[in-house]
Amino acid sequence: MIDIEITPLYVAVTALLMFVLAQLIGARRWTLRAGIGDAGDLKLALAIRRFGNLIEHAPILLVILFFLEVKGASDVFLHSFGIAFLLFRIMHPIGLFKDITVPTSQKVVRLIAVMGTYALYLVGAIKLLSYYI
Repeated sequence: MIDIEITPLYVAVTALLMFVLAQLIGARRWTLRAGIGDAGDLKLALAIRRFGNLIEHAPILLVILFFLEVKGASDVFLHSFGIAFLLFRIMHPIGLFKDITVPTSQKVVRLIAVMGTYALYLVGAIKLLSYYI
């Protein structure tokens, strides 16, 4: 039987991040009494987008992490991948902005998060494929 020890840690932390982002949506919906959509409220739209972005990227990156662990990637590699994933997914909602007039530092945070996430896709896919080539 394969012993999976590392991936569940990152799944659990991702679930906590999802919980926090979902609570921010719920709190804003409650304040606005908005059940569907964003009620034309920019803060709610941003909260929804922040959660949605995590949901768009987390499943496949966590699946990649899982299969890397199954295929025997080193603990150092797995933790590096997992920590980078979490950092980029935490940085993205911080860097998400409503318009182009935000400080450059906020734009840089978002750019790093986006590019880092894309790099994880490539690194993870190439590493997985290396087990089959």
